[in-house]
Amino acid sequence: MPVIADGVDAYNAITLTVYQRSLTKPSKPVAASYDFNKATPEEALTWKGESTWSFTPQEDIGDGSTRYCSMVSIRNRKHLHEITADDWSDVVVDELPKTYEEVLTFYTTVVLKQDELPENVKPEKPVIPTYNIKERTFKEALPAGWTQTAPAAQTGVARYFCTAYVTSTTWEVEVDNELSDVGVYMDEGEKTADVVLYQRPVVKNLIPATPTAPNGIYTYTFSTKNIVSSGETNGWSVTEPEANGYPLWVVKARATGYTDTITVSGWSDPIIEIDTAVNTAEITLYQLADEAPAVPTEELTYTFADKAFSGSLNGWSTSAPARDTDEKKR
Repeated sequence: MPVIADGVDAYNAITLTVYQRSLTKPSKPVAASYDFNKATPEEALTWKGESTWSFTPQEDIGDGSTRYCSMVSIRNRKHLHEITADDWSDVVVDELPKTYEEVLTFYTTVVLKQDELPENVKPEKPVIPTYNIKERTFKEALPAGWTQTAPAAQTGVARYFCTAYVTSTTWEVEVDNELSDVGVYMDEGEKTADVVLYQRPVVKNLIPATPTAPNGIYTYTFSTKNIVSSGETNGWSVTEPEANGYPLWVVKARATGYTDTITVSGWSDPIIEIDTAVNTAEITLYQLADEAPAVPTEELTYTFADKAFSGSLNGWSTSAPARDTDEKKR
């Protein structure tokens, strides 16, 4: 190692790597001093406290331990350099176990549009770059929008994840070969539920007219399965109304989390439940008369089950009468 005397306008410089074998990850090395005038790093380095770090990489002795390392780069015009504990790099694994195992998890989010459900808009599986086991880093940046940090829950935002169970006997591994399918991510204890509101509006002549959507803000609590509105409901109810011959309308929203707030835009468009769709029938009434008779003047009720009217027909009939001898017009 070259030695440069004090006062010369040049630097002494060296990068030191120290090793330690342990069953658990050790703390960073302690402070030390380094004398560039010494012949070897072992002679030059003096620890400022108790230390089990060594310049010699320890071989595997079959006790299940792992070899770790830490590094420091020093540079000084003078022959004596002081190294603080903070100068040492973070401790990392310096050797690969016979079979290395690690689970890597990747996350992303998608902003949901109205009526979209998280499971129906899953993103494509990402292309993950090569992973360096020793450095715990990827050779390239992760795909845009993907991270290894789990995102916090947000209303109207779906969270997704995929995992890779990495097993390798080399320092680098192709994560794509082990990547799972993309799934919907939820925190422990988090849930999802389809929240439904109901309405049976009374409509003239049973002609369905789309009711006005809910205009309030609803809060759904999973523990109680309770939904509370803080605004105008526009006739919508959290319980299904009793059948009254009119169609049953529903609106739906997806709630996620421990509690979720559903705004106006979170509801689907109102639709008629299939099993309560409106019955329709084409009705023809008949009457024999010399001149065009007046139409029925009372409101009539038609029952689909027996295809019959109730109310006064004013001489009209649902069946065509036979012509009489006077040849009256029908």
